[in-house]
Amino acid sequence: MIYCKLPDRPQNKLAHYTTIAVIAISTVIVILMTSFVFFNGARVAEKIAKIEKYERIQQFLNDTLINLLNVETGQRGFLLTGKSMYLAPYLTGKADVKKDLKQLKILLPKKYSKDYKKIKLLTAKKFNELRTTIALRKQNKFNSALALVKTNKGIKDMNKLRSYISVLKSSYKKRAQKAHIWVLKKSDYIKIALPSVIFGYLLILLFVYILLYRNSKKITKYEENLKRAAVDLETSYENEKTAKLFYLAISQINNLIPKSLNYGEFFTDVAGLFSKDIGIDGICVFKDDKPYAKLIASAGVKNIKEFAEDLKVTSDENMPEGRGIYGKALRSAEVIYSNDFTADNASAPWQQKLKKFNFLSLAAMPIKINDKPFGALVICISQKDYFDSEKIKFLKEISSILSYAVEYLENRNNLIQERDLSNILIENIHSGIAIYDEDKFLYVNSTLLHLFHYTKEDFLNLNVTNFFSINEDQLYYKNSSIFKMYHNSEMSSRFIYKYSYIDSGNNDTGNDKDKDKDKNNGKNNDKDKNSGKDKNKDNINNVRYIDLFRTVITYNGKQTGLAIFSDVTDQILREQNILVERETYKELAEIDALTGAGNRRSFDSKLTEMLNTANRYNRPLALIMFDIDKFKDINDTYGHEIGDSILKDLSRLIKQNLRTTDFFARYGGEEFMLIAPETALATARELADRLRIKIAGYDFNIGQVCNVQFRNHRNNKR
Repeated sequence: MIYCKLPDRPQNKLAHYTTIAVIAISTVIVILMTSFVFFNGARVAEKIAKIEKYERIQQFLNDTLINLLNVETGQRGFLLTGKSMYLAPYLTGKADVKKDLKQLKILLPKKYSKDYKKIKLLTAKKFNELRTTIALRKQNKFNSALALVKTNKGIKDMNKLRSYISVLKSSYKKRAQKAHIWVLKKSDYIKIALPSVIFGYLLILLFVYILLYRNSKKITKYEENLKRAAVDLETSYENEKTAKLFYLAISQINNLIPKSLNYGEFFTDVAGLFSKDIGIDGICVFKDDKPYAKLIASAGVKNIKEFAEDLKVTSDENMPEGRGIYGKALRSAEVIYSNDFTADNASAPWQQKLKKFNFLSLAAMPIKINDKPFGALVICISQKDYFDSEKIKFLKEISSILSYAVEYLENRNNLIQERDLSNILIENIHSGIAIYDEDKFLYVNSTLLHLFHYTKEDFLNLNVTNFFSINEDQLYYKNSSIFKMYHNSEMSSRFIYKYSYIDSGNNDTGNDKDKDKDKNNGKNNDKDKNSGKDKNKDNINNVRYIDLFRTVITYNGKQTGLAIFSDVTDQILREQNILVERETYKELAEIDALTGAGNRRSFDSKLTEMLNTANRYNRPLALIMFDIDKFKDINDTYGHEIGDSILKDLSRLIKQNLRTTDFFARYGGEEFMLIAPETALATARELADRLRIKIAGYDFNIGQVCNVQFRNHRNNKR
């Protein structure tokens, strides 16, 4: 508001005429200036209306981008977690984008109709992509949804959409700036003209003043709105900048999850990401432990690692170090922050150390694994009042992603260990294993290759149906009919069949053509060889009896077969009495022919075996040695036949009074050995006395009682 003091009215003619002349001139000037001010004021008002329209268009374009980000946030959150709560931003953003597009269609001039149609088309494409990934995720097809997101098509469409919106925003921003400059320029002209009007004539000056006041109110209101818009614009810019940084961080964290070997490496990369890309002053990742948490990773200012390692934090509420933001975050499972760490009484144990780094704002993001506290990521900022509602919202989202990452890495490593263990077991098992579908073999272990004398490449190229085509005359034993491929009523079967091949003298899994011909995918071409009527005795070694178990399971909507092959040739040959002679020789080699007890050879082998077992498991073992007194006199008096009879009766009597786990052997002549596992010294003595009494009271039908002297009674306790 401008104040002006008019000079006093003149008292003489000269002054009077001068005053009249001045008033007349002022009147003309006022009329001219009034016309000028009125005309330009109307144009200023028109320009202001256009500026408001331009701002509305910019706001709708900006809202469209923000709502699209909300849509992407909801889709990303639902894709990662599968929780329906993340669909709310998607649905809300989708509705808001449609409203914004309707308003833009009304506000945009016809010359921008092509740009509007392009924006609308790209928005529809983006919604189709998001709707598809959400539908896949609802069907638990996470990998398909993730593969769709990783394609560049959706990203390119979104970049085009942002580019079109940015170009329109830039165009209308320039228009608004140009109009604003014009308004300011015209306002300056009016302000220059006003002093001339004021000095012209009081009534005209008052009229001009009222006119200018009305226009100045509009300009003042506009300037206030402009300042407010500038503040809001700056705030929005900062928020948008922060949002972009956090969205970039979230995207990079998601990319780190499948690439990391373990959570230690993952958190080291995450800490570096926060420090470099977002500009966080200090980042510390702690794993909860007793009594104090352990530092996993750190990044930020110099010496942050030494500082964090010396920083004692815990989740125990009863300890002073557990009442800070770390302990509260783990107990509440929520993001806890402090915008003035120095004024927080609960932070007393760390305030002195934090002063060295000038940290003022701190926040702790809890990390869970299987709904149990794992630890927390602590952010340290040297700026006061850093955290607001927007940043906390992003921190909560990052907290949930970190929890998911820890669970994913832990479960993945467990699965890898289980897979490696399974592979080791399958490769080293004594049975052949094959996994197949309707057309081909998918996996075979080394035992199966050795059993059928195939290379892995040859086996995987076999036809499944031909390989399992077993003739009836090849079957040795079956518990069901021949297995039919994927028949609903016969999902598994087990049978034993004969498999023959021509041995070329090479035991390797060779590429011999004759060998391949004889295999013929598991079938025997020469029935005479399999019938057991071979004229060539050497061909018996080339016949194998295979115990085959087959079953079918449904996996990912497809039927997959599992076959287990066991070489039961030895068992079958025993059934056919081919190994009877071998067993007879073995028995004769280990049993004393006269007494039926073990001989000295079997005793030596058994003693070594039992001693090793006792030493390994630190268990007691007793050894009793005894002989028959004056046995030579018995032979000289009654003859060797009576002596042999006594030895037989004595052995039978001893074996009747032993446990099944004890081993009894004739060591030589009239000397015997007894091995008693799991027998202490006192028990061994009782056993020896009990046997002595039994033998002493036994009638050997020679007219007198045989007297036995136990020469050695010993216990080896391990």
